[in-house]
Amino acid sequence: MMTVQFTTKDSRTTANRNDARAALERLQGFYQTTGRKASLLAGILEYCESARKLNGRTLIEAVRGYLSTAAPRSK
Repeated sequence: MMTVQFTTKDSRTTANRNDARAALERLQGFYQTTGRKASLLAGILEYCESARKLNGRTLIEAVRGYLSTAAPRSK
């Protein structure tokens, strides 16, 4: 029986592959529920630009804050 040992690099590669697969599945679900397409790259670019401007706040905190103060309420 052969034993395979993974190095840190191998583990990182596997983790990155799993993250990418999960992200693509999430994008597919988004498309199925909304009919809107988005690419993984576009999502990451927008997230990074937004996160840089939020000074430590998370994107969801910013959205919730916006929705609670600036967005018109639906009845």
